[in-house]
Amino acid sequence: MLKRLGLAVFALTAIASAQTKTEGQMPPEDRAAFEKAVASYKDGQVSESQASLEELYRKHPLDTGVQIWLGFVYQRTNRPKDAIPLYEKAYAVRKDNLELVNNLGNAYLASGDEDKALAKYAEVQKGDPKLFEPFYNSGTIYLRKKNYPEAINNLKAAAKRKSDDPYVYNNLGVAYEGNKQLPEAAENFAKASDLQPDNVVFSRNAGLTLVRAKKQKEAIPYLERATADSAKADIAAANTLANAYARTGDNASALKTLERVKGNAGKDSSFWFNLGVLRAGNSDLPGAEAAYRRALEINPGDLDSLNNLGILLFKKGRYSESTPIFSKLAGLNQNSVGAQLNLGASAAKAKDMKTAIAAWKAALRLDPSQSAVRLDLANALLEEEDYAGAQFHFRTVLEKDKNNSEALNGAALIYMQEQKYAAAEAALRTSIASDPKFVLAYVNLAIVLERRGQREKAIQTLQQGLKVDPENEALRQNLDRMQRVS
Repeated sequence: MLKRLGLAVFALTAIASAQTKTEGQMPPEDRAAFEKAVASYKDGQVSESQASLEELYRKHPLDTGVQIWLGFVYQRTNRPKDAIPLYEKAYAVRKDNLELVNNLGNAYLASGDEDKALAKYAEVQKGDPKLFEPFYNSGTIYLRKKNYPEAINNLKAAAKRKSDDPYVYNNLGVAYEGNKQLPEAAENFAKASDLQPDNVVFSRNAGLTLVRAKKQKEAIPYLERATADSAKADIAAANTLANAYARTGDNASALKTLERVKGNAGKDSSFWFNLGVLRAGNSDLPGAEAAYRRALEINPGDLDSLNNLGILLFKKGRYSESTPIFSKLAGLNQNSVGAQLNLGASAAKAKDMKTAIAAWKAALRLDPSQSAVRLDLANALLEEEDYAGAQFHFRTVLEKDKNNSEALNGAALIYMQEQKYAAAEAALRTSIASDPKFVLAYVNLAIVLERRGQREKAIQTLQQGLKVDPENEALRQNLDRMQRVS
């Protein structure tokens, strides 16, 4: 139903500094202040820690311990640009401090310098291949860059080092999906969701990707997780879950799913369209109409919603409402024969023959082989007394089907207007021979025979027609009239 890429979670991992000692000469009272500042941060007293470290930095600007910790606090309080110069000063003398190098990479990335960040993470990977953080962080950068092969390599390495981290598997799933490896993407999204079942994003990604991988049945449990909490339900997952239920024939569960989460649907026009389809299938036509109208409030040009709403109104006999809906649809989808046919049928029912005729002409321009439409058009032109136009279309039908009973009847009516009764009689007799159940031809043949002075034959023709359709009012009225005259 929907094609949506998985959602990555770009949460970088920082390494809390193990540096708890100052460098160089520092008075005992300042060394104690440093240790207290570190302890304050670890106790959650971030602002107090920052103030103390800033004071220590003013007094000891070359102390790497102070530089590292103040940079770390700045970074954790969303001030990466303030952290970078402190980290760089410390890095100049402590390139062997892998925690520092990793966090400098994080600060570069947070400031928008992805290439510098990657370079630092590569240093950390080389310095200690067992560390998880540089592989995960590099993977997230390559994911942002849409370099999916490199993202896969780094995130796979991260997963080996931390096999219980759902974020790694989720982002690895996104990388595989971007690399068009849907089975592998689905497998990793599922791992992420299984590790953290209450995470809507992970469950959504697993469910949607399994559907795209043609694994509808396997997708259902993950989509159910993603929609379990109505208030937080992912609407894309709800749409897809409903579609998965419907494909298995469980329309009741599909409808129940969408009804349950509709309060969270907001402006998702696809959701409201799907709800309309399911409500209509459950014979809730007022509910279906409301859903289609909601979809069109959100997306006035949605062709499917316009079509379904128009058909629903047409079936309910509300032709004056269905006609403008079909008119809009035909205007938006000008190359659709079906849209023109629906407009023509609805307009004719609404007695708007001008619109119906225009729609049928448009349909025939798109597909001249539509004989039934051509007959509708010819009959409408006949009613409008456009005899030349009607004759053209009746003859066009007869060129392909010389025994078409309705076209023969129409041609006969034009002959009657021209007072060519012999030609009209011949056409009507051929019409009846072609389709003995087409009773309108009996009525018209009787009128032709009467005008030719053959009332008895006309009466016999009407009686023959009544054997086919005993309840036909036109046959009976003409028979009564002719018998009274006789």
